[in-house]
Amino acid sequence: MSVNSYSYSGSSGMHGPKLNSLAQSLYSASQGASANRVVG
Repeated sequence: MSVNSYSYSGSSGMHGPKLNSLAQSLYSASQGASANRVVG
């Protein structure tokens, strides 16, 4: 589910964040990372 969907000119589809297992793993990695650390 996306709360900030948007569309492109000429496209009938809606676009927004992709919340899948990769997004979850990156989020989880970021929770344990120290400041200024690149995750992903």
